[in-house]
Amino acid sequence: MSYEYAEHAIAQGYKIIPINPANKTPYLSAGFQYSNDPEVVATWWNVDFPDAVVGIGLVDSGIAIVDIDNHEGKTNGFDTVKKLGLPTETTYKYPSLSGKGEHHWYTNPGETKSGKLDGIDIKVTGYVITNYFVPTLEELYIPLPDEYRSYKSRIEEGVAWDGTISEWLDLYGGMQPSYEVTALVDDLRTTGFTGNEYLFKKMVRLVHLANDGKGGVPEAMRELYSIWKATPHSSGNPEAEFLRAMHRAILMIGGGKVELTSEQVEDQRSEQLNADADALLYKWEVADLAKRKQAQKYAIGTRQYTWEELEAMKVDWIIDGVLAFNNYSMLVGAPNIGKTFLYIDWMCASIAGRQWAGRETTKAKFMVVIGEGMTGWSDRVKAWCSENMEDFDEIKKSIIPMSQASLASDADIDVMAEIIKKENIDMVILDTWNTSSGLQDENSNGEASLSLNAMTRFQTGVLVVHHPNAETQNSDCLKARGATAVQGKMDFVVTMYQAKKDKDFDGADSKYIAVSTLDKNGGKSRHSERFALAGLWLKDVANTKVMVHDNGSITTSANLFFATALKDGPKSLKELVEWAEDNWSNGSEKSINRWAKLADPQRLTISKGEKNRNMYSWNDGLTWTPHN
Repeated sequence: MSYEYAEHAIAQGYKIIPINPANKTPYLSAGFQYSNDPEVVATWWNVDFPDAVVGIGLVDSGIAIVDIDNHEGKTNGFDTVKKLGLPTETTYKYPSLSGKGEHHWYTNPGETKSGKLDGIDIKVTGYVITNYFVPTLEELYIPLPDEYRSYKSRIEEGVAWDGTISEWLDLYGGMQPSYEVTALVDDLRTTGFTGNEYLFKKMVRLVHLANDGKGGVPEAMRELYSIWKATPHSSGNPEAEFLRAMHRAILMIGGGKVELTSEQVEDQRSEQLNADADALLYKWEVADLAKRKQAQKYAIGTRQYTWEELEAMKVDWIIDGVLAFNNYSMLVGAPNIGKTFLYIDWMCASIAGRQWAGRETTKAKFMVVIGEGMTGWSDRVKAWCSENMEDFDEIKKSIIPMSQASLASDADIDVMAEIIKKENIDMVILDTWNTSSGLQDENSNGEASLSLNAMTRFQTGVLVVHHPNAETQNSDCLKARGATAVQGKMDFVVTMYQAKKDKDFDGADSKYIAVSTLDKNGGKSRHSERFALAGLWLKDVANTKVMVHDNGSITTSANLFFATALKDGPKSLKELVEWAEDNWSNGSEKSINRWAKLADPQRLTISKGEKNRNMYSWNDGLTWTPHN
């Protein structure tokens, strides 16, 4: 139903983003763009974030929101409305996501800042969450009332705060993190700190953001504390320096009526500062300890290896050079490119004992956690069996399908681990990482590491199916979306992309797909030679599709040409042309030079021979063989 609300919102003229309903923050990373593009929105809700609720951008829409809250333990905003006699007439209002408050919609008359009254948020920047069919912009004709525009902010920029630090943090806690605050923290994660002066400037910036009504500032202070602690320091007490900088920023410009110099602040607040610092430091240390204990939860322990054990270790392949037993692999590809069809092809080829793309396979047994596309999944396996003349009843004996599971759930992990042991599973396939990881923040390396550590309980190989980030998903050099710790954990990363330059021999464009473990394509391989293979495509079979291999693409045909022509030994360019005239449909010098650029560089070697002529030789190995 959320996708219908999203479709309706963009049809009404709004730009939107997908919001995580669990924490009311954007699923997208910092730097995201609101969109009203139907294709982008369809991908967000139907592929990437099917559980998302709709977030409507306020600046682009020119609307203002009066968010009246009624949270337990906090001021009731409806009481504030009655007490101050605030107007409530509006052209559109609806219950908030919690069901305890209300969102009142108005047009933004301009020169209005986001701010707060007791139990009430006035929002003109960021986004508003809605799970309803919203009105058109033209139907919103009542401007934000002056009573909400003329309130005096409790925090004036450049004026000292006259309460305690804890009161200030509590006052601005619990608000949705704004884009500006999130971007500042992301920047610090990337650049780190460069000293106390730099730290203090960032603190001042955060307090100014709080003055402007931006949410997430106290939480950002805590995040900065973790980054600051992890930074090498030459001074003796970096923790105290951090707390002193934060307190100075709040006390100097965090609100209140008396403007104090930094010296006056230090004199008047030193005792309070130390008391607050001790309390806050204790609170954060407890939180850090909890994180460490959580990280230890799935620790598998360590032991000493002998050199003989290390020398005896080797990689056992499910598919030679592609998938290995007892290793972690990741398949990265854009939405709708055919990732499921590819891993079904890998899986079924292994079970049936067939070569995959000329590579030998070993029979394995698989568990597949189907987080996306459950309906029709079995039809895809049946279609593969039909296309490749294999018995579906035999193939399915080696596949254990599972419903969506979460690596953040001990109960789910226990169920999976028990089945893996009972059924002697060789590889677990998580389709996809987004639906299986259990992450609240997919960009958090800390959260990702916990989920990755949880996979060690499986005691078997794992294939993670994942999406690339938005910046690279239409290129041939893919970067996995979210935390970098995920790709770092993997032994193999296979990227999957449209081979846009790949053509049939007659020159016609074909929608070929390539897979690669090369660096230039975003791939990775710790235990084998890297490769890039083209010539895959999706064939329509029985109302679904099957991944097939085509020897007709120019890349794969280039390999076949050189493998055949150089079978008996090296040849010069002239000798290759002569051979092609007798044995190949085409073979001019120009064509052969072009094929040489497209052939597998790990197989084709070009060296200098007599009279400095190029000599071509082919290393015996991989050639492409279709399944049918």
